[in-house]
Order: sequence, then C-alpha cells, then structure tokens
Amino acid sequence: MILPTDPGRDKPDPRAWLRTAFQALADLLLPPRCYGCHRYGAWLCPACRANLSRLPAERCRRCGQPGRGLCPACRRGSPAIAGLRVEFVYTGPVQRLIHAFKYGGRRQLAPVLTDLLLAGLTRPGPPADGLSWPLPPGLVIVPVPLHPRRRRQRGFNQADLLAEALGRRVERPVRPDLLQRWRPTPPQVGLTAAERRQNVRGAFRAAPAAGRPILLVDDVCTTGSTLEACAQALQAAGAGPVWGAVVARAAGPS
Repeated sequence: MILPTDPGRDKPDPRAWLRTAFQALADLLLPPRCYGCHRYGAWLCPACRANLSRLPAERCRRCGQPGRGLCPACRRGSPAIAGLRVEFVYTGPVQRLIHAFKYGGRRQLAPVLTDLLLAGLTRPGPPADGLSWPLPPGLVIVPVPLHPRRRRQRGFNQADLLAEALGRRVERPVRPDLLQRWRPTPPQVGLTAAERRQNVRGAFRAAPAAGRPILLVDDVCTTGSTLEACAQALQAAGAGPVWGAVVARAAGPS
C-alpha cells in the first residue's frame, strides 16, 4: 500500500529557516547554556536534571494520568494504545527545552530530550502494559507525523528527530513511512479533551504493519488523543500492540 501524498503548494516559512540558521550560528560561537539555571556548559546540567518535575509513581498505565490503576476514561473505553511511557511533567526546564526544540528550531536539543524520553522507557517496575525493557527485538519505532503542510512551515518534524535519536540509542528500526497525517488539523492547544479527540479522529492513515509491535514517539502528551488516533490507524492496518513514549506529559484539559 502506498500512502497518499499531499501535493500542497505551501513553501517552507523563510522566517523559520532564518531563525534556525541564526541559532545555529549562535551555538557555534557560544557554549551550551542550561535551560534550568542558565549557566553555561550544558543544555541541561546534572543538578537541574536531578530536580526536574516527575510524574507520581502511581499513574494510569495506558495514558499516564496520575492515579492508581487504570483511570476512569481508560476503564470506560477500549483504547487502542497499550500503554504510555513518560517520566516528566511538561513544566519548567523540560517545557522550555521542548518549546525551543519544537518552535525555535533548536534541533541540537534532540539528544538531551532523548535522554529524558529514555528515562520513561527504562523506569524500573513491572511492565504492566506489556512493554519490556530492553525493547523487544521486533519492535518498530514510529514518529507521530505532522501534516506535510505543517512540516513545510516548521521545516522539520520534532517527533522524527526524537525517533531517529532513540532508534540509534536502542538499536531498533525507525519507520516514519508507516504512518501519515493525511488530514490537516487545527492545533490542539486550548481544546477540551472531547474536542481534541474529535479534532484528530480519522486524521491518520497507516501502511500495512504485518503484526509488528510499535512504539509511537512524540514530544508531549496532554490527553493522549493524538497517540490514540495513531494507534487506531496502525492497528486497523494490522499492527501488533502499540505503545507510546513521550518526553513529558502536560496537565490535561477538563
């Protein structure tokens, strides 16, 4: 199966290109500066990393919502996503790192954010969601896609960079071709949980996955609506269990 492509005529935003080029030049001239304490030497110094806000130990294994066992929403439905691995709260230095990476074009932050992504994957404890560590040999890493129009405007997909960096670290294949966001959707920011689910419903299409277990990768999760829509598309295309892994979880809208 060949996924449809978007023949849109949008061109890359020249402002995004100039911003990225300027920051790349600045990074060559100046040493890294911590997004926590603002001291030079690293993008995230050891002291600030040790003090990052973490999710509580008890959380829903499917969506990451703090609480014991499955949350009410996951008990009511039958989510396609098998589980979500995430360790940090989307606040403070983590939020600033992701914002600079995603909207500021700071692609060099991908390794730092991948370290935080791995913290969720390697968190000790029983694999209640069925995902073991080290990751299963047959597992495929799939980045959550942007619509081609949004990708051209931004210049890159932040999930692609995270997935590629993670794939190198854990030695698992990365398959961005398995999933496509074929329908453009408005940004999720400011929408309620129900509006988010409706916004991304049917927005993704997947190529045949032949029963492969899949790890979806993205930067932030709020309600899990996007990851769930991706998992639904992949399972409709014959994928095995689908898990999600994100750097941070934001407070979900009511």
